[in-house]
Amino acid sequence: NSYDVLNIPILCVGKEDGQRIKAAIISSGSSGAIASLEVSIAGQACHRISPRGTTCSDSIPCTSTNMFCPFDKTVSKLQNINGWCNACPVDEFGNPTPLACYFELDDGVPRDVKFIEDCVTNCDAQIKFSSCKFCPDKLDALHFGIEDPSDKCLFCPNYDLKYPERIVPLFGDKVQCWSMQAFYEYVDVNRNSQNCQLAQSMNYICGCGGVGYAGANTDAKKEVLVWMPRAMAMFSIFGSFFILYDTIRTPLKQKKLLNQMLATLSFFDIVGSIAYAFTTLPIPEENYLYGSKGNDKTCMAQGFFIQIGTIACFMNVSISVYYLLTIDYGWKNERLMNKRPWFVMPPIVVGLVFACVGIPFYDNLYLWCNNAARYWPEIPVILAILAATTIMINICLNVRKTTQASAQYTYSRNSVQISKMVFEQACWFTGAFYVTWVPYLAMQYMWSSGKAFTNYGFILYAASSVPLQGFWNFVVYARPRYLNQIHRSSRILSRAANPISSLRNSMRRLSIGSQGTIEEIARRASWLPRKETAGRDNINGNQEANQSQEGPDAVVLGSDDADDAIPPSHKVTFSHFSSKRHRDQSKHETNDSPE
Repeated sequence: NSYDVLNIPILCVGKEDGQRIKAAIISSGSSGAIASLEVSIAGQACHRISPRGTTCSDSIPCTSTNMFCPFDKTVSKLQNINGWCNACPVDEFGNPTPLACYFELDDGVPRDVKFIEDCVTNCDAQIKFSSCKFCPDKLDALHFGIEDPSDKCLFCPNYDLKYPERIVPLFGDKVQCWSMQAFYEYVDVNRNSQNCQLAQSMNYICGCGGVGYAGANTDAKKEVLVWMPRAMAMFSIFGSFFILYDTIRTPLKQKKLLNQMLATLSFFDIVGSIAYAFTTLPIPEENYLYGSKGNDKTCMAQGFFIQIGTIACFMNVSISVYYLLTIDYGWKNERLMNKRPWFVMPPIVVGLVFACVGIPFYDNLYLWCNNAARYWPEIPVILAILAATTIMINICLNVRKTTQASAQYTYSRNSVQISKMVFEQACWFTGAFYVTWVPYLAMQYMWSSGKAFTNYGFILYAASSVPLQGFWNFVVYARPRYLNQIHRSSRILSRAANPISSLRNSMRRLSIGSQGTIEEIARRASWLPRKETAGRDNINGNQEANQSQEGPDAVVLGSDDADDAIPPSHKVTFSHFSSKRHRDQSKHETNDSPE
C-alpha cells in the first residue's frame, strides 16, 4: 500500500516464466529451488497493477483501448517509470473531451509534449473549431520543438498573469488563464506560429502585458481604437442624412430614379453607421475589451444591423447599372422608372438574406460584433465591388469611344467637356467604393488566414475607413456643386480684377454692322430679350429643363439640376443644338444678315 515510497530491487517476469518458477518451487518442496529463465530487457518497467492503475513507459505502452500513458514527470523522477495508464478524458456526461489532452483543466497533471502526443494519438483528440476568424483550423498536432530557446512562445511573455481564473475563449469556454500559461511553459511552441500569435492576442484577458488585442497594448491605443471608428461613423451619418434630405425635399426630385436609389442607399448606410458607432459597447462584458458592456444578445443585434448596412454597398451596383443604361444606351427617366423594382429590390433582398444567415456567427471581432465566420461573409461585398468596377470601366471606355467619334462635329469641344466630367465623376464614384471597402476586406481576409492579429496601424485604418461610406457618398454627391461654385467665383473675381479688359472683349463680340441699331446691338449682347424668338426661347428653356432631368446632366451623381451639375461654360444639351440650328434656318429663310 506504500508503493510510492518503496525502494526495493524487484524483478518482473512474464507469465510463462512465472509459471515455471512456481512449478519448480512446488516440485522441490522448498523455497531454495532454482528455475531456468529466459530473460530479455523490456524497458524501464513492466506492467503492474497498483492502487493507481497499470504502469506504463516509453517501451511499454498501454494495451487497453481508450487508454493513454500520461508520462507524469513527478512519477518518472521517483520510480524511473512514466506513469499509469489513464482512460481518455471525458466530461461529466461521458462525452470525449479532447481539450483535456492539451490543457490542464482540473486534474492537476501538467501537460508536456509526451503527454499530449500520447493522448492525442491514442484518444484521437482532434479539436475542430467552427468557422471563426480567431480560431485555429483544428488542433491535432501542434508543431512542437524549437531550435533557439529565444523562439519559445510564452502566453504571458513578462510572466505578469493577473487574472488566472478568467476564461480564454480561444479554445472554448473551459480553458482558464493559468492553464494557458502552464501549457506554453511546458510545451515548446515557436513564437511565430499561428497558435502562439492567436494565444498572445488574447492574453489581455488575463491582464498580461504584450501586444494586446489588435495590437492595442496601451490604454491610449485602446481608446483610439474605439473612438476613431465611432467618429468616422458620425461623419457618415451626417453625409447620408444630407443626401437623404436633399434627394427627397421636392416632388420633382422624388420622381427621379437616381434620387430614389440614393435615398435608399443613404437610409441603409445610416442604419449600418449607427451600428458601427457603438463599436465595442454591445460586445459581451466577459470579453474584457475597452468599453464593452453588452451581452450575447446585444452583440447579435449589432452584427445584424451592421450586415443590414451592407445593403448600401449592394445599392451601389444598381446605381452603376443606372449609369450604364443612361449613358451608354440612352434610357430616359420614364423608362427607368418602369424598371424601378429591379433596381431597388435585389440589393435589399440580398442584404436581408445574408444578415439573417449570419445570425449564428455574430461574435466579437475586437472592434465590434460582426459575422465571425471565415471568408464567405465577405464574398457578396467582393462581388459587388467587382460588378460595379466592371460596369464603370465599360462606361468610361464607351464615353471615350463616343468622344473620339464625335470629334469631327463643330460642337466636339462641348462634347469632350461633358465626357470628361462624366468620366471624372465615374472615377470618383468607383474610388469612394474602393476607399471604403478594400482596406476592411483586406483586414478580414488576413484575419481569416491567420495574419495581422496585432498590426495596430493597419487595423485602425481599416476600422476607420469602413464606417465612412456615407461620408464619401456625400463628397461625390456634392462635388459637382462645389466645382460649379468655384467656377462662378473665379469668373466673378476675374471680371472684378479686369473690368476694362472684360468690357473690351464684350464690345469685340458685338461685331456691329452698318445696318445695326441700338436695339439690335442690345439684343445681340443679350442685354434685352429677343422679341421674335421669345416663344422659341421659352420652348427651348422647357426642353433644357426636361433635359436636365433625363439627359447628360442627370447622370452625374448628385447633380439634380443642370446648374448644380455642370459649370455654365461646360454645359451643353441637345436643345442648344436644335435651337441654334432652328435660328440659323430662320435667318436663311428671311435673308437676315448673319450674326
